[in-house]
Amino acid sequence: MLCLERNRLLEKCAVAVHAFTKISIKWQELAVDQAGGDQYCDRRATRVDARVVMDHAYAELERHDHLHHCQPYS
Repeated sequence: MLCLERNRLLEKCAVAVHAFTKISIKWQELAVDQAGGDQYCDRRATRVDARVVMDHAYAELERHDHLHHCQPYS
């Protein structure tokens, strides 16, 4: 059975992972050249925030799967 809520949560996870990945790449580029600078610290804080959003999205998905016994489709 198709679960629309699970699909929405999967999309939310995908968006969060994509954002975290983009931010991480930008932060790593600065780490090479400007470690400790203001821009580096700002991007590090943004990366931490993106990680929190990503972790929260995955927790929501896990909670949904546990409560509704949803299974991944193959």
